[in-house]
Amino acid sequence: MRKIAIFLFLTIFQIQLVSADTPDVLNISVDQAVKYALESSEDALIAKFSVEKSKARYTEVHALTYPQLTGNLGWRRYFELPSSLKSAGYLDYQFQAEALLTQVVWAFGKVSTAVDIAEDYLNVESDNLRLTREEVGYGAKRLYYAVLFASKALKITQESYKNALENQKILESRFRMGRVSRIDNIKMAADVAMREPEVLNAERELGILMRDFKTFTHIPEAKEVLLTDDFIADFPVFSYEKLLVEMERNEPSLKLLRNTVYLSRNVARLKKRQPLPELGAFGSY
Repeated sequence: MRKIAIFLFLTIFQIQLVSADTPDVLNISVDQAVKYALESSEDALIAKFSVEKSKARYTEVHALTYPQLTGNLGWRRYFELPSSLKSAGYLDYQFQAEALLTQVVWAFGKVSTAVDIAEDYLNVESDNLRLTREEVGYGAKRLYYAVLFASKALKITQESYKNALENQKILESRFRMGRVSRIDNIKMAADVAMREPEVLNAERELGILMRDFKTFTHIPEAKEVLLTDDFIADFPVFSYEKLLVEMERNEPSLKLLRNTVYLSRNVARLKKRQPLPELGAFGSY
């Protein structure tokens, strides 16, 4: 009984050592790969920051349509005051406050055009952010399925090589019994020799793609990755006309081009109106 207990203790201890030495496996789906890529993409972060800057610029330009209130406070002290002023009751300090309210009444469309330009800039940066995120997501999906395809190709190549080795063993046993010719045995050995480099190439291709995938999604190199999603088995039927309409309406690059054209038109309008005067009203207190 004591020997059985010691054996069970050693077995559990060995299992713990093996599990401790095994690296953690990261199960990752396509959506998770896209999420990791977006979180670590510098281009997506820069595009997001540009959108925030455009929002602040739009708020600043749009504020020009409202009345502008400015104030001025001042306090002045005289170090030396003439005796004649002192006798007259003058103080040796002075406090001053002023408020100025201005409002653009008519600027021949320059203010409204400036607001339109700021809005167009915001739309352009928003479309650029969406386009950047789409490109990053596409890159993550492309690498994901490339790794998946390479792993399946490696599995098929390894199984083919294993079957070739088994067939070679069977053929050698028959060759010893004199049931097959020596030429057939040599052909089988050559076939096995040709399959071994294919396995090595498939392993190398999978390693390169996996390294690129980890770099793109910012996954540590030592982390073992297991792809949980598989290729689509059943493809849905799409209508070309509907896809064309959806593309023209939702494609980020097309929307970016349209908003860029609108922006260029408004910039040209603003430049034409720059020489025109501005009418405004102000009041001070």
